[in-house]
Amino acid sequence: MNLEVKFTQAATACEKKDFNTARKILDDIVKTYPLESEPYRLLGQIEYEEGNDDKAIDLLIECLKNDPKNLWGLILIGNIYSKRKKNYTIA
Repeated sequence: MNLEVKFTQAATACEKKDFNTARKILDDIVKTYPLESEPYRLLGQIEYEEGNDDKAIDLLIECLKNDPKNLWGLILIGNIYSKRKKNYTIA
C-alpha cells in the first residue's frame, strides 16, 4: 500500500475521531517515510486535540524540520503557543 493511500486512511480515521487507528497508521508511515512532513503534522494535530500540547509541539517540530513551509504545521504550532500556552512571542 502506498503512502497516499495510507495517509488518506489515517486522515479518515481522524475525521471519525478514531485517533488510535490513525496513530497506528501514521506511526507506520513515519517509520517507512521518516522525511515526510504531513504524517508528523497529523500526529501533532491528534496530540493537540487530546490536550497533549508538549507532545504535539515535538511532532510539529519534526514536521517543520522536514518541510519548513508546511503551512498547516506552522498554523497549528502557532495556535498551541498562542491559545494554550499564551506565549505570543513564540507564536
